[in-house]
Amino acid sequence: MGRADLHIHSIYSLDGTDTIRELLEQAAYHDNLDVIAITDHDEIRGSLEAVELAPGYGIDAIPGMEVTTLEGHILALFIEQNLPPRRPLIETLIRIGEMGGMVIIPHPNSPLANSLHNGDILRAATHPDASKVLVGLEVFTGCLVVNSHTAPLRGLAQQLRLCEISASDAHVKELVGSGLVRFTGLSAKDLKKALLQRQVTPIIRFNPSGTRVIASWTRQTLHRRRNIFDYLRQVSAFRAEQSRRNRRI
Repeated sequence: MGRADLHIHSIYSLDGTDTIRELLEQAAYHDNLDVIAITDHDEIRGSLEAVELAPGYGIDAIPGMEVTTLEGHILALFIEQNLPPRRPLIETLIRIGEMGGMVIIPHPNSPLANSLHNGDILRAATHPDASKVLVGLEVFTGCLVVNSHTAPLRGLAQQLRLCEISASDAHVKELVGSGLVRFTGLSAKDLKKALLQRQVTPIIRFNPSGTRVIASWTRQTLHRRRNIFDYLRQVSAFRAEQSRRNRRI
């Protein structure tokens, strides 16, 4: 049985701390993963770099990214081109389908991230075209301090006939593999087949403490001399845009 973490961030994300090589080393030699997906925020370069370098570490990497839609974030997998951010959810899902990709919804309903909520998820899952690319719902997110909605999310995934996904959403390499899925086979091709057939099993390896997550991210971010304030300004601007949009609805 293969093991995969489908939600990992690198230094190509403003809030990521580790290089592609560092993440591949962590995944292959410390977490014994077979497949990973580097899913940087609105940026595919790190993912494509991982696809190129992964065979040297004895694992597979899936090309993809975490796309910011007007309603919240989605994981676009098996695509090889950047998607425009801040477009409507349904439009973005259809575009991913045209590119031959598939979608997992990350950290749904979370107040700690730019997340889709139940209404958005149901709308996408019942849309005649958008629903064709929607294959999974993240029911456990390793980097979140609180995962109190895991049971309801598993019920929602089952109701909508979506894969139950456990993933790390790692922004520091130590959290890679904190959530993962098991599947028959070992390759990215095997995993794609398992996702389409809804035959993956979510595995929760550990739920790191809030102190650990914050301390590790801050230490690594300062080490990389990243600009935390730029990231916080981007988050604030996105939330303000969402708030204006919700007032118009």
